[in-house]
Amino acid sequence: MAWLRGFVALLWAFFGGALATMLCLLALPLGGRGNRSQLTIQRVWARITVWLFGVRLRIEDRDRLPEGPCIVVANHRSNLDIFVLISALRGDVRFIAKMELMALVPISIGMWSVGHIFVRRSSRRSGRSAVLQAEEQVRNSNAKVLFFPEGTRSLPDAPPLPWRMGAFALAVAAQVPVQPIAVIGTSDCWPPNQLLPRAGGEVTLRFLPPLQTQGLGKGDRLELKDRAADCVAQSLKSPPQA
Repeated sequence: MAWLRGFVALLWAFFGGALATMLCLLALPLGGRGNRSQLTIQRVWARITVWLFGVRLRIEDRDRLPEGPCIVVANHRSNLDIFVLISALRGDVRFIAKMELMALVPISIGMWSVGHIFVRRSSRRSGRSAVLQAEEQVRNSNAKVLFFPEGTRSLPDAPPLPWRMGAFALAVAAQVPVQPIAVIGTSDCWPPNQLLPRAGGEVTLRFLPPLQTQGLGKGDRLELKDRAADCVAQSLKSPPQA
């Protein structure tokens, strides 16, 4: 019956997302895009989705997450990644989403209303625009902006894809910390390129030590990116904490 539970969870992810969109639009007058009510609606929707998937979510060292604005970077192996991350991250969280998700109406309308940023992966101009929008949110809204620096999902048994520079250029420009997170186990619950998820399983979110950017300049961005990518890659090889 695992497939049936996965199917029900997938139905909720879409139709519950449509309901969340309607509620987020109704909440717009309470403080504009990304207000507290909208963020609560988003988090509840994600947590119900994770629960319906039957996923046991294990969170390690969440107290490392900075209180203020930061750039969150994580590996990406499953459609489930965004649900578990929204469930676990505290505060004002926005994320960079691929433009193809605009086709998921009405959910994409809800994403826009909360302040998530869409980017066309094949366009450098779109990428620069997304980084500028994210920088404005970090500076003006004290937001935590989530990037998947690989740009797309990697294969479960393969090392992470090469990381892109945008998140780290933003972190240096805004002088805010980078919070790396290793996401472990989502591809077992919902493999990439598979329509129906497998209900059940355990997912671990491992919050790694934040990387500070105070005093860093443009010449430091590559090293910052490599440090973040390396610590996530190494963490993916480590067993869960006891």
